[in-house]
Amino acid sequence: MSKIPFRSKFNWPLEEGDPDSFISHSIQEDAEECVEITQDELLNLESCLVLSTPNSETFCEQSISTNPVYRIVKLALIAECSKIETYLNRTGEYHRTYDGDLIFDGGDGSKLYRFDLDFGKPHNCMELKLRFVAPRNENLCLYGMQLVLRKNGNPMAMFSAAFSQDRGEEMSREELTERMAQLGTRPNHQSLHMFNNHSSSLGRFSNRPDPGTSHGPPSFTEVLLKQYIDDKFSQLEQLLDKKFSALETKQNEKLDRILALLETNNKVVP
Repeated sequence: MSKIPFRSKFNWPLEEGDPDSFISHSIQEDAEECVEITQDELLNLESCLVLSTPNSETFCEQSISTNPVYRIVKLALIAECSKIETYLNRTGEYHRTYDGDLIFDGGDGSKLYRFDLDFGKPHNCMELKLRFVAPRNENLCLYGMQLVLRKNGNPMAMFSAAFSQDRGEEMSREELTERMAQLGTRPNHQSLHMFNNHSSSLGRFSNRPDPGTSHGPPSFTEVLLKQYIDDKFSQLEQLLDKKFSALETKQNEKLDRILALLETNNKVVP
């Protein structure tokens, strides 16, 4: 499994460039931290992508999804188009249209624009679609992108992003294992049994009872959430046992040294 905490794909075919070097990322540890992305960090010819038009009526679009542990806070990009539309999360909800800042005009029609996109509060953005509003019959050049990510502090949002199947997609057993590994756990016997029996309704929060109503059998997502919490407590218990064991070993070694010194002193005294 990739250690990069996000995935990206384009709907237009790639003609030139390396998608892996096109996007860089940083992790924002402090919510109040101000992450500055310089022009030099973005404008890198080695990270340039050229996407070829498929000769259709579709705009070039880029889909970005993060590991459920993280969410997108900011995105900076340099491109040849002057407008970008953004759509958030699995619902594809329209967010806004950004006008880029002109940073270069070659005088021959070639222009570069910088975009600085903000997805802070109240958005909990873990899936993002960028629509590059540019002529659909011409190739599109992108010159570098940087994501700013922050750890997601909402476990329910993490599970919703990891297992929600709002678009009716099928999830394989391998994908289930991979998504749970992203959350630092793995399927147990109960969750695998439920997966095999109810794979068509994974992670649907809409069928959960309202608060105050009688609660029926747990949903698949609730089973996974319980397993996640149990695993975290188990990991904490193992960590505490290890620390107490190390402390006990250290104390025993100290007592052994004291007893050895006392025995030596007793032998010396006539």
